Parts: sequence; structure tokens; C-alpha cells
Amino acid sequence: MQALSQSLTSIPKGLLLLDLTFILIKIEIEGKLDEEFLTYQHSCSGSLQNYRWMWFASPLFDQIRPMWSDVIRELGLKKRTDGRQQHHLLPLSLYDDLAARFAHGIPISNASTFRKYYPLIEHLSLVTCLGVNGTSVEEKAHALPIKAGRILEYVVNELDAPVSILSAHDTTLIPVMEALLFRMAPHEKSEVFSFPPFSSHIEFEFYENATKDKFIRIKFNEKPISFKGVEYVPIEEFLKTTEWLRMSQEEFLTWKDHPIPDHDPRYSHDEIADFHANPEKYLDF
Repeated sequence: MQALSQSLTSIPKGLLLLDLTFILIKIEIEGKLDEEFLTYQHSCSGSLQNYRWMWFASPLFDQIRPMWSDVIRELGLKKRTDGRQQHHLLPLSLYDDLAARFAHGIPISNASTFRKYYPLIEHLSLVTCLGVNGTSVEEKAHALPIKAGRILEYVVNELDAPVSILSAHDTTLIPVMEALLFRMAPHEKSEVFSFPPFSSHIEFEFYENATKDKFIRIKFNEKPISFKGVEYVPIEEFLKTTEWLRMSQEEFLTWKDHPIPDHDPRYSHDEIADFHANPEKYLDF
């Protein structure tokens, strides 16, 4: 088999050594903000507005609140009294801070306690990012095609270079992985996916055998993903199972500004503001 590789990665540059010959790789980054699908926070703000509460007040979510209260209590985190928002009381904010410190060896007070709870903080951060993709099947069926479907269509059907690198963000990788694993049982997902560490990447490899049959293999951080026990998936089968998800650029530009009709966010701006003003009402300190 001959392989072509496309990579969705958080590394902004790269050079491939192949057969002792250096090949300059074309790298794609975000383009026009109002049309962008690699990092969609600006271009899709209209359609995704009902899910943004999770960024700002994830401890309100029932699947996060009890465990997060335990973490806050054990770490001794306290409410700010200077009028600022309580970002230090959000799992993802604390995880970002700890991940950077641990990765670069920056000293941290009470490090042993933070390391003890780090896996749980990481898990709740992933739950946060998955929740921003919707907290119901209806919401995810709306959000994932916008967040991941356009990227998949671009990678599978529109890239024509032997090797391509698309520079993205963890908020891009997570929806793509959730979309790819959407039909898997939770225990299967947990075996192949965790919060993307620094420089994470998804690799899409395209194969063709001697009889011209085409296959796709997908790897997350160099670990192959099996779909129903199959690592090399016939490309036609992959296209069929992702048909509900993938969209053209024209479809993306149509849907990126459309939220779910008659659908309000789970928590209002006033409730989010109240959480930051009075976190003790929602968390057990």
C-alpha cells in the first residue's frame, strides 16, 4: 500500500525527512475570520452562542459540580473578593495554568496536592470542552457538523497535496475527535481519547492497494483509532458513516450563523454573572 498523510495539529510548522530528501510542507492556518473553520470561535459565534455558557460557568453543569466542589475544597481555593470574575474556579482555567507549569517545570506551591487532583481536573476540563459541543444529542447534532464537519470534508475530499499540515487549537481537535468517535460507547471513547496535551495532532492517512481499493487510517497522537475493530477503513465506508457530519464550504457559510431554532442556552447571562458574583451559592467550599 502507498500512503498519503494529512495532519491536523497544534504545531505551526514542520519539515518532513523522506528518503533522505527534505520536503517543504505547505502549512495552512486560519484565513478570513468570518469564513474560518480551523478556529471557528469568531466565524461561528452566531450558531454556537447557546453553548458558550459552558466556557464561563461550567461548574453549573450537573456532571461537573459535585466533583469540582470536592476539588475546590481539597485545594483550598477561595472566592475572589476584588470584584473580578472567578476564573480560577473553572476547571479549564485551572487546568491550563497547571498544564503550563508542569510542562515547563515552573514551581508551584502545594505541588503534591495539585498533582494528586490533576487527573480529575483534566477530566473535568475535557467534560467542559465536550459540553461546549452541546450537552444533549440534539445540540451535538447541530454543533459538531459546524465545528468538525467542515474540517473533515476538507481533509478527506479537498486536500490534494501528498502531505499537509493544518494548524489548529485544542478547541478544534476535541470536536473533531468527538465527531469521529460519536457512535462509540463511552468506555470505547475513553480508551482512545483524553484531553489533548501540548502539540497534539490527528493524522489522516490515505492508502491504496494494488487493486486500487482505497482506505483511511486515523491516528490521535500517533495511536491508531479502531472503528469496530478495524484500523484501515474503506474510504467509501468512512464517507458513508460521516455523511451526516461533513459539509462543504457553501454549507458551512450557510449554517455558521444559525443557532438551533427556539432553543435557549441552559443558563442565562444573569445566571452566569450570579455564579461569578456568588460562587458559594453553587459550589460547596
